[in-house]
Amino acid sequence: MVGAVSAASNGYLGGLVGYNASGGTITDASASRTVTGASHIGGLVGYNDGSISDVTATGAVSAPNGHYVGGLVGQNDTAGTITGAAVSGATVSANGAAEVGGLVGVNGGAITNSSASDPVADNGSGFAAGGLVGENGAGATIGSSFATGAVTGGAVYTGGLVGYNAGAISNTYAYAGAISGGSDVGGLVGDNAGGGTIATSWSSGAVSGASVLGGAVGLQSGTASDVYWDEGTSGKTLAVGSGSSTGFTGIGGTTGLSPDAQATYAGFNFTTTWTIKAGTSRAYLRNPTPATPPN
Repeated sequence: MVGAVSAASNGYLGGLVGYNASGGTITDASASRTVTGASHIGGLVGYNDGSISDVTATGAVSAPNGHYVGGLVGQNDTAGTITGAAVSGATVSANGAAEVGGLVGVNGGAITNSSASDPVADNGSGFAAGGLVGENGAGATIGSSFATGAVTGGAVYTGGLVGYNAGAISNTYAYAGAISGGSDVGGLVGDNAGGGTIATSWSSGAVSGASVLGGAVGLQSGTASDVYWDEGTSGKTLAVGSGSSTGFTGIGGTTGLSPDAQATYAGFNFTTTWTIKAGTSRAYLRNPTPATPPN
């Protein structure tokens, strides 16, 4: 689908579908429309509580004010599933909106085997901006997914992958894109809240902001295991800006752990989930496979 969808004061807008209810199925679809609206705004779907698989979106998505803004889906609700999705070649922007993500604004369901490479920017005082997901809620899951776009956050909670996490994240990475914001800024997650978990993941983006800055996580009150951040490229020698650093390991910089060595990534499953080009790339997912291995 091409063209533009715009309704400045309305919500539930998508480049293909505004509202995909429980039981609805969208597969093998694409959209390249520019979508502009108030809330529940997505490059493909505004609101999803059904199933979305093997889809792409390339249109710019923007919200002058409001919330739930995503390059693919504005809100993925509790029964919603997204798998095999990719967003690229556009921008996701807001002005003081809440929950802004390169793929999904707010996730209450499940996201797997998906990626986003578009830059994300909140140009106001909003919260929860992430390269893949703005907010990953309690009970929500993100697995085998990655983000490569730069993220500019608003007042609080800015992450290369997820802005605010109260759910479960595993087998993910945020690569290359710089991450900047106000408070609680991390290369992978801005705020890993109580109940939030992060496992077998890594980040490398440069981190900057006003306060509570971490190479991997800004504010950490959840749990982490086998999470890595690049001290050299992030510019941060501390894993977290505030909270426990248990479960985090620094690589690159002066750590002596090479980002392009399989042995560096203890806990990663290199048999079925991850792979690496020794000496030339960082660890990357078998599915989805990036167009260019991260180096």
